[in-house]
Amino acid sequence: MRKFIAIIAVILITASAYAQSAFPRTGVSAGTDNTYRVLTYNYSSPSTDKAGLDTIAFAPYSFHTDVFIDSVLDSVAVKIASTTNSYFGDEFVVVVHNSLSTGKCIRWAGAYFATATTTTGSQNGTLYLSNGKEAVIRFVFNGSKWVEVSRMAQ
Repeated sequence: MRKFIAIIAVILITASAYAQSAFPRTGVSAGTDNTYRVLTYNYSSPSTDKAGLDTIAFAPYSFHTDVFIDSVLDSVAVKIASTTNSYFGDEFVVVVHNSLSTGKCIRWAGAYFATATTTTGSQNGTLYLSNGKEAVIRFVFNGSKWVEVSRMAQ
């Protein structure tokens, strides 16, 4: 019976180690790095959008993740596939450039986004871009969701 309890304890401790964190990457106890010198940065530029609603999934694992989406053909859904390696205060920035035609939209899919705006008659936080325009949307992880902090669209 003791072996069974020990095995269950090891499994629970291992599972909790891989869960998202409600604490910052820098730590909160004395002696941890609070200078932000050891933080990681990541850049991703998914391939050009195809016809139809495409879903591009990300699993941010760095303190700051930049995503650049160029040439939106019709519509794109950005999705967070996992928050396993996300920590409180992590940043996720999406830069979108619409170099094709007008009326393109960016949607936020999945349960891990908390967008700041609601578009009437559409999905929460949908962003519409005209030809030749750009947008920058910034999210910060609050321990369970990526919360929209700012949005700049031309």
